Amino acid sequence: MSVMLDAGMTITSIIQILIHTTQNGSLKNILTDMELQLHSGKELSQVMKEQGVFPNILISMVKAGELNGRLPYCFLLMASQFEKESKIKKKIKTAMIYPVILLILSLLVIISIFTFVLPSFSDMFSTMQLPFITKILMDFSNFFVTKWYLLLVFFCFLGIILIRCFQNKKIKYKIAKMYFHIPKIKGLLKIIYTSQFARILNTMYCGGADMVSAVQVGASVCENIYLRNCLKNASKQLEQGKTLSQVLKEVEELDAKLYGSIEAGEESGRLEEILTYMCDGYDQSATHSIDQMLALLEPLLIISLGAVIMIIVIAVLLPIYAMYQSY
Repeated sequence: MSVMLDAGMTITSIIQILIHTTQNGSLKNILTDMELQLHSGKELSQVMKEQGVFPNILISMVKAGELNGRLPYCFLLMASQFEKESKIKKKIKTAMIYPVILLILSLLVIISIFTFVLPSFSDMFSTMQLPFITKILMDFSNFFVTKWYLLLVFFCFLGIILIRCFQNKKIKYKIAKMYFHIPKIKGLLKIIYTSQFARILNTMYCGGADMVSAVQVGASVCENIYLRNCLKNASKQLEQGKTLSQVLKEVEELDAKLYGSIEAGEESGRLEEILTYMCDGYDQSATHSIDQMLALLEPLLIISLGAVIMIIVIAVLLPIYAMYQSY
């Protein structure tokens, strides 16, 4: 869009080209409807909003571009924004492959132990006085083999309850708030969410949007419901006349360096320059934080699997050792 607008093409001409080049049927229908509404005299931002499929940040940026006459530049900024978000998401998905495979293998190993290994000791242990931990594991193994369907029903029921709980707004809010109180994790989350918010703030401000709209959009795209609520409150305080640095200072879930740098930018009149510089720095910090979180996850899974296997081995060896001592 940015290149074609810079070349002097009209919005309707660009939409027509997109209609003929896209292979997606749903997208083609949306673009066709947009073209009809644009011909009726509506603005692009209004048409996009009525479709209900475009991100709030894109609609807000298009609206700002229409008001300040910098629509091609706004599309260029959005292209850069979405490209950075896509890179981060791809990095997370790629990095999660190993932990997911490790988790699946761990579950398969544990299921195999309870299904095949422990039952092979049942005859040996049948006449013995078993230690408490061995008795629990042997009983669970027997239940797992003979009444597996009850466990399946139980886990399905548990899954439904957990889904309902996560859909409850109050519970989601409390869980989202709890994340910012977990040692190690809270610091990493601060950097990741600050990077996301700073990038949106920079994109919106450079595109000509007002600060209230920029903070509101930043709040709407935030995945953490607790932080989203904090940012919405910050946007209300902005409307009351407070400066951006003042309202962000009260949002403790964002990195403290953010409001400090913004305050310096407000005082020096170089806010746009400072936001751009901060955005690049936070992008690098967020990538490093994601790597750290995944680096913590992998050993945690390995240690958990090792602990479970160690408990099972001890439970099996205790009665064997006791039998050996009795002879």
